[in-house]
Amino acid sequence: QQRNNMSSSTLIHPNDEAITAFEQLKMDKKLTYVTFQLNAPKDPKFIKLVEKVDESTYEAFVEKLPKKDGLWAVFDFHFTSKDGRPQDKLLFIHWCPDGAPVRTKMLMAASKDNLKKKLLGVVEIQASDLSEVSKETVLAKLTH
Repeated sequence: QQRNNMSSSTLIHPNDEAITAFEQLKMDKKLTYVTFQLNAPKDPKFIKLVEKVDESTYEAFVEKLPKKDGLWAVFDFHFTSKDGRPQDKLLFIHWCPDGAPVRTKMLMAASKDNLKKKLLGVVEIQASDLSEVSKETVLAKLTH
């Protein structure tokens, strides 16, 4: 029975509200970031929108990441390229810290691709500790 529950996690997809929030972020450029989580940690059925934030710095976003729970986020990240041009990229952040429950880690890993398929045009960042989502690490990835 336990094994069947885990295989059903491949059926966990983002709900319409989550997709609409991503589209608003991507197209309207009025939001800074959106966050998503499984709707119920014990028996998740879908990926839900948790928060839409219209103004924030990247540092403030990183400070709000939960220490004992996972989430996904899409952040509209603005930076300057090596040749001095202003750039922006949509970061798809898969945040699952070491302190998150094992079941959460497994369900998030199994569900990530179902969410990512709906988020066209994003750069993926996987992180389990703050160093992996630091502004310096992200900039290094984007400007390599």
